Order: sequence, then C-alpha cells, then structure tokens
Amino acid sequence: MMTAQGYILGLDLAIANFFTVQLPNEVQYNGTFKLSRAQHSGLYLIDVEGFQLRDWHWDGVGQWVLVDTICVHEACDHLKCAEMGTRSCTHNSCFGCCCRGQR
Repeated sequence: MMTAQGYILGLDLAIANFFTVQLPNEVQYNGTFKLSRAQHSGLYLIDVEGFQLRDWHWDGVGQWVLVDTICVHEACDHLKCAEMGTRSCTHNSCFGCCCRGQR
C-alpha cells in the first residue's frame, strides 16, 4: 500500500508485522511504478520515467539500489522501419531513441 507521503506500507506475514519503506529520492509517487517481492529478502520496484523503466531493489534494511535502467526505444529498436523519421512514415511504432544520455 502506498501512502501520500512517499512511503510504502507492507506486511511481513512471517512475523505478522507491519513495516514502512520510503521510496528512493529519484522516484515520485504518481502511480507509474509496481512492486514485487524479491526471492530472498527485500522488494523490487519498477518505476517509469519518460521512456525509461528503472529497476530498484530494496535490501530490507533501508537502502534502495538502482539495478538497471531500460530504454523502451532501444528495447523495441527492431520495430523501426526504413522510412522512420520521414514524412512518408505512417507507422505508430517508429521512433528515435530519446533516452540517450539519460543513464
């Protein structure tokens, strides 16, 4: 559960205890992220920033680590067509990468 103050409220079922986790400073609560439980401990948070997906890991102690940044344009590079960027291109899937230099 997300609070309005940038905290996540969680429940540890193993010890029947509530806990709070503050979001990373770089992540703003605007509904563009998802949480997932890590295999051994902690949480994963997937955040959307423009055309980038950012993968964060919380270690269970209070530290968030940015694991990976994925540029959607680069990941979908194979969808480009030969006419990309020209007026004759009518495909909605054609785009240039605007993520360069943002890593």
